[in-house]
Amino acid sequence: CALPIFSTFTADVVRGTQIVFLNGLMVVEGIDYTVNRGVMGESLSISFGDAPADTDKLAVYGVATGTSMADVPQL
Repeated sequence: CALPIFSTFTADVVRGTQIVFLNGLMVVEGIDYTVNRGVMGESLSISFGDAPADTDKLAVYGVATGTSMADVPQL
């Protein structure tokens, strides 16, 4: 049974822009985890097939909803 991992972001993350790391290694959506969005615009949630241990480190990054390409630095 996949268990959801809950976290609070400073802004809602646009689905499809998330990058998830488990213990410093990037994990793959659809293989290592799935992304769910609740009804009525609830926040992004991530479910793992095998729940991370209490001692595991989880980091999730993504583009905040409403971000304009004008706000993104150009290389």
